[in-house]
Amino acid sequence: MAVRATKLRALDFLESRSRREAPATLDNALKLTKLEAENKDLRAA
Repeated sequence: MAVRATKLRALDFLESRSRREAPATLDNALKLTKLEAENKDLRAA
């Protein structure tokens, strides 16, 4: 399943037993999304 998720452009893959990692993974995804938007804006300027 992890390979399929990666092929679908997943940022990370959480196993059911790694729920402790979920908040950090979500935080990283939000930061990446913010940086990508900022990068896009800077390139357009």
